[in-house]
Amino acid sequence: MKFFHMLLMFTCDLKVMLEDLEEAFQYEVLKMLKKEGKINDAIIENMLSWYHSGFHVYIGDRIYPQDTTGLGNLARYIVRACFSQERMIYVPVEESTDGVAKVIYTSKDRKSRKVFKFLTFRLCSGLACSKSAGI
Repeated sequence: MKFFHMLLMFTCDLKVMLEDLEEAFQYEVLKMLKKEGKINDAIIENMLSWYHSGFHVYIGDRIYPQDTTGLGNLARYIVRACFSQERMIYVPVEESTDGVAKVIYTSKDRKSRKVFKFLTFRLCSGLACSKSAGI
């Protein structure tokens, strides 16, 4: 297993549980965003209450600079859309029954739908984009 240090170095065979890495990564990212004034305690508390936090740590094999295939795969992963636009429905304020813009997102298997306030969805899609978003 590889553990990514803040000093941008890799240490191999460190016996660390993935959940511990994710919690440490989550803590550091939220602390950094708060320090930069991007989020506040209310947003942090909200994000920490989510079932799927969106925080993940890559613990696979090292990707070397000369590994063009690996770097290409990583680049495609980073720029991919985290939500499928085909499964999103935007409901503008004018069409909403309560006067709040919304996004309705349908699950991949089409069996469930979640309704988000538009601003909440924007926050979620910008900060917590992950494969395991669970919706």
